[in-house]
Amino acid sequence: MIKSPNFSFLSAYDPLLLDLAAAAERYCFADPVVALIRLRLLGETMALQTAAAVAALPKQERVVDFSTALRLLEDKHAMSRETAQIFHHLRLVGNRAAHENLGSRGDALHALRLAQRAAIWFHRTLTDPKFKTPLFVPPPEPERASDALVDELKQLRERLAAAQAQASTAVATAAQEAARRQEAEAKVAKSYADLEAAFSLAAEAEEKLKAKQSRLAVALVEKTPPDDASAKATVKQGQQADVALSAELDEAETRALIDAQLRAAGWEADTTELRFANGTRPVAHRFLAIAEWPTATGPVDYAFFYGKTLLGLTEAKKASVDVPGVLGQTKRYSRSFRMHDPGEYAVASPWGDHKAPFLFATNGRPYLKQLETKSGIWFLDVRQKTNLPRPLNGWYSPAGLLAEFNSNRGLADLNLRQTPNDLPGLRPYQKEAIAEVEDHIARGQRSLLLAMATGTGKTRTCISLLYRLIRAKRFRRILFLVDRRELGTQAGDSFKDV
Repeated sequence: MIKSPNFSFLSAYDPLLLDLAAAAERYCFADPVVALIRLRLLGETMALQTAAAVAALPKQERVVDFSTALRLLEDKHAMSRETAQIFHHLRLVGNRAAHENLGSRGDALHALRLAQRAAIWFHRTLTDPKFKTPLFVPPPEPERASDALVDELKQLRERLAAAQAQASTAVATAAQEAARRQEAEAKVAKSYADLEAAFSLAAEAEEKLKAKQSRLAVALVEKTPPDDASAKATVKQGQQADVALSAELDEAETRALIDAQLRAAGWEADTTELRFANGTRPVAHRFLAIAEWPTATGPVDYAFFYGKTLLGLTEAKKASVDVPGVLGQTKRYSRSFRMHDPGEYAVASPWGDHKAPFLFATNGRPYLKQLETKSGIWFLDVRQKTNLPRPLNGWYSPAGLLAEFNSNRGLADLNLRQTPNDLPGLRPYQKEAIAEVEDHIARGQRSLLLAMATGTGKTRTCISLLYRLIRAKRFRRILFLVDRRELGTQAGDSFKDV
């Protein structure tokens, strides 16, 4: 059996799991694309096995894909959105590697760390709820590694050596500490050398791997559905594993997830490679999220640029940190921000003492209203003092953030106040209602309830209100939502008539 430095606990399951994990470790730096593809398959296999323990898998042509398994686990409350995000990350980077042949050494290392977290969640959910998190053993440093990768591997090795040293209660001298570090690094080198030797003897063809996958997928689909008691126990253990996983994610792992979120939104982001220290600078016509941009009060995690124009700053923390409080740190960086190469701040900068118009804070977790301060992306537009921090469901796309910057809310509010409401067919109380809503929007209030009795012209009032708001360029888009199809038809007719 192949021994894995980071996934040995998977030996309790189908051999395919350990084969995939060990292959990802083996090829992490030698062939990152292959490693990412293997990690995607590992994530998918773990998701399928967990889903089979929670409910009967659908037999649609005997095919159950990665996304379907994750959706089933979320629907059954066996997996939180935070945990699902890690599995989705493995899915997306694996797809990118398979279909576009893209993936760096840094991508593979980050995915390997997150895959170990996902595997720990899997093991706690199906077998051992009290399983203690093993230390991550980083692969040996490759030849011609980037400075950022060298630094990250050094930090991981030092963390490993320090954690192993804590097992001893004796106070160690500097020489003893150095000896322990050398011993730890020797163990790491031996574990990966053993892995390399095992692979040289047990390397399998791609066809055999696919055969194993197919066999396991069919077996899981045909598996006898779990009884209610067993399924409920699995769900409960999954929920407990969710809590532990969220608490254990460190800042570097969270940053890998945030990188992926930003790339999905359209930004160029990579905290390992696109860093200020690596020489990354704003470039004309590119939307860059440059990591670790130095300010007078410390480096800010991300600086968002369109060309050479600064649009925003983001501070990122690990998953267990309260998000709104982090905005204070982003504010400090905005006040002390400075360009290092010839460039320009956004038009009309500064706003008070802020150099960046938009500030963000996040811990990488998907937004949940029930956990508002512990999740999401918190956002503050500092261009007006009446603006308050608020949570976002996702990142602004580059074009969306640029459009937000180009909108002038103050001018729009002034236009609304100075433009008489002379729209035809409105009654005095309807005009009064519209004026009240516009006034509260101008004050920065984001949640408003307008209550009107049946027959008093709610739809006409709303249509007139949104017409004024869009004409004044106060908003670019407005959602008009109804709760029944018949009301949608009525509203559509009203829009045509008005």
